[in-house]
Amino acid sequence: MKFFPLSLTLLLAVPAAAQTAEPAPGAAPHPAGAPLPVEVMAGHQQLILQTVVNRKFAPDSRFAFFNLTTFGADYHNEPTKNSYLTSAALKVELLPRFSVFGGLNMNSTVGFRPTGGLDYVFTNPTWLVVAEQSVDLTETHNLQSLVLVEFKPQLTERLALYSRVQGLYNYNTQEEAHDLSYLYLRLGLSYRTAGFGLAANLSRFGPFKVLKENYGVFLRKEFF
Repeated sequence: MKFFPLSLTLLLAVPAAAQTAEPAPGAAPHPAGAPLPVEVMAGHQQLILQTVVNRKFAPDSRFAFFNLTTFGADYHNEPTKNSYLTSAALKVELLPRFSVFGGLNMNSTVGFRPTGGLDYVFTNPTWLVVAEQSVDLTETHNLQSLVLVEFKPQLTERLALYSRVQGLYNYNTQEEAHDLSYLYLRLGLSYRTAGFGLAANLSRFGPFKVLKENYGVFLRKEFF
């Protein structure tokens, strides 16, 4: 079974999370520009490293460039359980909070595919809400829906709760069947631009919805 939708999943899941947000009350002011987040998850099945670039062409531009690189490694280095992917896309803001995007997904399984879609993003110091719809532009023309919600209330002047719920459903229009779905959960604390806590990734693959689980801890840092 091919796992190519994973690259599209990550392309959609991360760009909105890297949007510029106002610093929380009492936190140090952020320099201009979107942060560059890096997250490491050490799960009981796999170690995952992810880096993101999401930058506007200019501070007042409607155009932005996005790039995501992700490595997943099995602890015993079994080649069939290791993976990599990279995604690149051009985003254009149509209306406040609404953008269209188009780009390429490349991974170690099936090469590359062009994709396009529409996203909605709401962000403030406490909340991040993302809703996206996309379609593969070649081959099976998969349809995909994603919702991501982050809740980050301040606990003290510098310490905040960090929580994230992220869900996705990917549908293969050629086979008229489920291709990929997941629920990703994060719960922890953040201090200024760093965060850590518990992580759970629950994924289902293929028409028979085969379940794969990865539980562990995460560490994240936003660079400016």
